[in-house]
Amino acid sequence: MKPESRKTEREIFEHNADELYLWLGDEIENRGTEVYDQSSYYFIYQRDDKDPFMNIFQTIKKIKKEIGFENLYAFKIDFRENGKKKSFLYNGLSGMRSSRAAFPPSRIFEMLKNDMIDMVVLVAPPRLIGYVDLSKYDCTYNSQLEFLKGISALKDESYEFDNDNIADLSEYTHTDDYDIVHGRHLVLKNHEYEFDGRCWECSCDALDYFWNNFSGEVFAEIDPDNQLTVYHRKGKDWYVVPSVDELEIDLKYCEEIECLESEDGYCVKNDNIVIYEYSENSSLINRMLEKLSDLKRQIEEMSDFDSD
Repeated sequence: MKPESRKTEREIFEHNADELYLWLGDEIENRGTEVYDQSSYYFIYQRDDKDPFMNIFQTIKKIKKEIGFENLYAFKIDFRENGKKKSFLYNGLSGMRSSRAAFPPSRIFEMLKNDMIDMVVLVAPPRLIGYVDLSKYDCTYNSQLEFLKGISALKDESYEFDNDNIADLSEYTHTDDYDIVHGRHLVLKNHEYEFDGRCWECSCDALDYFWNNFSGEVFAEIDPDNQLTVYHRKGKDWYVVPSVDELEIDLKYCEEIECLESEDGYCVKNDNIVIYEYSENSSLINRMLEKLSDLKRQIEEMSDFDSD
């Protein structure tokens, strides 16, 4: 394969990995190519002309408390030096390494204290989560999908690439029978955890009082990020199921491997596809089921009080 073709092939792999917030690193003998998970932690500092030093003080205090300067690098930085304005943007794994070389944490700290920075986006370095054998894949559409499935399995989150495994609760919760009380309408199909909410000896007054004062906020306290969806049928059959987020990604690929060798370009194509992200957190699911048990117990206790 021509050197420029190999470069284009690598760029396709890197682009598609980046769509899942993953970076490809170096190739390690007997292991494969490094796969890094880009950190979700980031902090944006914007200079406040009205009170710059108070803003700087609060920024330094916050970063030291949350993560520490030694654990960050500058993704983007605008600053003033010798009367000149300068700006740098560092993307990808090589960009992160260049940033830490040009702007080590100690320098960023000093530049902040000396009020040299107008704006900086500080990001935690990516975390090595595993390795991938790129030789198993080529640049064709189906192979790149398999590549994404392979590297996505290294992440803490889970991904579903087939919408046949996704259920849209909005299709039938518009009736009086079903109601979503927490979470999203897209969920993982056939992954429901059922709870029997029937109170056979509960008084009507207790049930009326419960439903008139019921709020889904009790579930939000347990699951503020909506990892789960809770819905029920007439308050009797309850279901707890992993929520699903739609993620639209720009997939790069080649229709044929041979097109990388073509003289008139690389015939690289793009296709917007939708995949689904979810987290099946068993401890969170158990806490949600326990909360449902608590609510049922409250109704039963109110019913006992009414009967006395």
